[in-house]
Amino acid sequence: MGVAKDLFLQLLLQNGITQATGLRTSVATLHFSLLSSHAEAKEILLYNPKDFEDPIFARISDLFFEIDPLALLKGEPHFLESQFVLEELFLIKNRSGVSNVARLMNTVSQRGGEGKTPLQIDRLDFAVLRIITKNYQTSPPTVREFYPDIHHERLEGLQGLRAAVHGVLSKTLTHPSVSSLAATEFGDLQEKR
Repeated sequence: MGVAKDLFLQLLLQNGITQATGLRTSVATLHFSLLSSHAEAKEILLYNPKDFEDPIFARISDLFFEIDPLALLKGEPHFLESQFVLEELFLIKNRSGVSNVARLMNTVSQRGGEGKTPLQIDRLDFAVLRIITKNYQTSPPTVREFYPDIHHERLEGLQGLRAAVHGVLSKTLTHPSVSSLAATEFGDLQEKR
């Protein structure tokens, strides 16, 4: 029963992230304890769309969340708290000049509601350890790597995974240690049409 429960929740998380972002997602492992209502997922990969030269958009090494078990039984998913480590974020501009982060932000903002009962997240804490930028409009591609000072960021009162994704990316890209780099490398992060 334990392995089946974990596998079910692993697929639920994977599909939820994919549905919220439009990006293919994989989750290596997930363990959920019914007694403590805590879950931990490892090695979550979000993949870039096919028109980007690099396959990976982001790698989350650890995701921890505490679930409200009564809300879950009622079909109302509710994370009391969650935290994750964004190990690597790849900001890519493809040969056509389209940024992967602009595409994702556009996708997240244009998608409709998240169903009858979106995931409620009371508190989300996160860290971003490494950002790699690659611009394929130059030959060879311009590659920059840096380690931002993003260790204890917090978002509260989120309604749905899309709000969480949008909030994390917005807070990361406007962080003082990142904003000038993002503006220099990518300019306006709106997707070109």
